[in-house]
Amino acid sequence: MYLPFVQTFMSLQSVFFRVLLTLLVLISCEEILCASNYTFKTDTVVKPYFDGKLFLDTQVVTTVWKAKASSPDDFMFQKGKYTIENNQKVLTVKDTVYSDSSIVEGLTKLLHKRKEIRLPLLQQQEFYRFLWIRSLDEFAIIKLYIKQKRFVIQVDWLQSGKIKYKKLTSYQLTQFRQLLKDSNFWTMKPAHAEMSSTDGSMWLIEAQNRNKYHFVYRSNPSKEQKKNIYSIGLWLIKTAGIQSERIY
Repeated sequence: MYLPFVQTFMSLQSVFFRVLLTLLVLISCEEILCASNYTFKTDTVVKPYFDGKLFLDTQVVTTVWKAKASSPDDFMFQKGKYTIENNQKVLTVKDTVYSDSSIVEGLTKLLHKRKEIRLPLLQQQEFYRFLWIRSLDEFAIIKLYIKQKRFVIQVDWLQSGKIKYKKLTSYQLTQFRQLLKDSNFWTMKPAHAEMSSTDGSMWLIEAQNRNKYHFVYRSNPSKEQKKNIYSIGLWLIKTAGIQSERIY
């Protein structure tokens, strides 16, 4: 009497488990595919750490050249922008190129590879970072930030992977803030377009104090010149306890 009912129930149960197993397989495949796509996008698309226009100040390289039409249909969408010379359409083109844009790309790749945070922080925290690149010696990133409710200074050596940090006193923090002010850091020009040296050193200092953010980049900064980032970088190097390293 109950045999047909039991057989039907068992058949439905078997179908249910097959459907459930299929769904689980599809979900797993979808997760793998999404993970693969996410990795691909992360590896190939990196948002720049710096605005190229701000990084290169207001100095740009502008070129003006003339393009001559090769057929009557050329420049049909630039009506009123071209001239006629010797019965031929001539369009004057003005190109503006930001020189040394490769530096922004190089710094972005370096910071992204180290998984460095992108400033400014939305939390409006106080954070300072010094990227110290030397052509003949190991690169370093020196950071000053809050860790466990205390300000610390941390050194990351990029080639060896060594990391070292120490606590800062309230006096040292006040001293550093005053140094930024005395050096006119907050009003310095971020960079100069003519700077394209790949020899020597490159110094990049970023600072965020609450809702205020600024960065300054210099190639081979001079220690003789007053009120520049050399004194700021030197303070960070010494305070971090870095010794037996060539400073340039």
